Amino acid sequence: MTIATLARAARRRIQMPLDSFSGRVSITFVTMMVTSGLGAVTGVLAAKLLGPQGRGELAAIQSWVLLLASLSTLGMAEAVVYWGSRLPQKIGSYLASSYVLVGLSALGFVGLGWLAMPLLLKAQSPSVVAAGRFFLLMMVPIFGSFATYETLRPLGAWHAWNLLRILPNILWLVLLLVAFVVRPLADSIILSRLFPAIFLAQIIPALLIVKRRVSRPYGIDLQLFRPLLKFGVPTVFTVLPRSLNLRLDQMVMAAFLPSYSLGLYAAAAAWSLALSPIFAAVSQVLFPYISAMHDAGQQGILLGRVFRLTVLVDILLTLMFLAVTPVVFPLLMGTAFRPAIPVAQVLVAASAFNSLNLILTGGLNGLGKPRNVMVSEVSGLAVTISLLMLLIPRLGIMGAAIASLVSYLVVFLGLSVSSKRATASPNPVADYEQR
Repeated sequence: MTIATLARAARRRIQMPLDSFSGRVSITFVTMMVTSGLGAVTGVLAAKLLGPQGRGELAAIQSWVLLLASLSTLGMAEAVVYWGSRLPQKIGSYLASSYVLVGLSALGFVGLGWLAMPLLLKAQSPSVVAAGRFFLLMMVPIFGSFATYETLRPLGAWHAWNLLRILPNILWLVLLLVAFVVRPLADSIILSRLFPAIFLAQIIPALLIVKRRVSRPYGIDLQLFRPLLKFGVPTVFTVLPRSLNLRLDQMVMAAFLPSYSLGLYAAAAAWSLALSPIFAAVSQVLFPYISAMHDAGQQGILLGRVFRLTVLVDILLTLMFLAVTPVVFPLLMGTAFRPAIPVAQVLVAASAFNSLNLILTGGLNGLGKPRNVMVSEVSGLAVTISLLMLLIPRLGIMGAAIASLVSYLVVFLGLSVSSKRATASPNPVADYEQR
């Protein structure tokens, strides 16, 4: 049975206007290729514009704030995607109810982050700490509104969702190009203050589309708080270890190492993640698609086929990326970043496992198994913390890269075992909803 056959079978069961699975993956893949290219270009421009010192300051400003903002959402974006796919007739009420939960959470995280910022960035200058606080005030509300944008997926508005996904990258590119001409803008603190505004081009149109497409009822329903939190809380506890697995190395360096070292590592990390959006495209389509399927056997077949295909693509792309890194990385980033080449190669290998983790995470979330993802990510975080403490004092930024590689491998093994067990269940989604 082909993926196209599975797509047609599932389409008959879904009460919303969705394209085929392959069609949605294709448009999302193209979009992610564009955003990946834009991300690579903006990463290079930021490195050239700010240098290791300024790039390190920008990373320090963003790292902790982006984590706190992600946690403040309580996983509501993912919860709305899941329940909106399962029960599309109630998607408006799920979205409206999620706003209440996110709003209450945001107040606490803003206060916590404001008080903790001097400690989190204690190795940075007072101006960087102040910039981190301002960034916090801007990004927490923006992250809280992402559920609106993600609602376009269960609504089937894939063209709009993908188009809006590109806009912030384009605006960030324009801002960096302007900074090359208007030199006062070529400052890490000023850029961090302007960065949040680029997401308004994504959120405002999404709100208008959702308002036009979602039929009543779309009021707040207190009875929906429990199912939203039931899916969202494990997801947000997945966000914490996953975000820490992705960013803890830079967070630790922001507290204990000079900005120059952090700048080298940030450039290497940006280079290594250039291929990840390709696999994120498949994961983002796979999640709501599997959620909307009501045949457990078809869910397992689709997840298995998609995973096997992505393993092959991941291996080929990683080998190619490893081969070109010694030449292309310093050429794009500048000769000042040449010492980071070995670190970049280790992080490319780590990113290969991270890409597969994205696929398995999308599949498990679609099966209603966010807790399994959480357990795997927590295991990876424990490995990350242990290895960072052991290796950074001895190997510096190379130690952080090795810690990331081992951590992603541990997460991959955990997700693989969970996926195999979940697809072996006669009806994993029904099991989850009954609990």
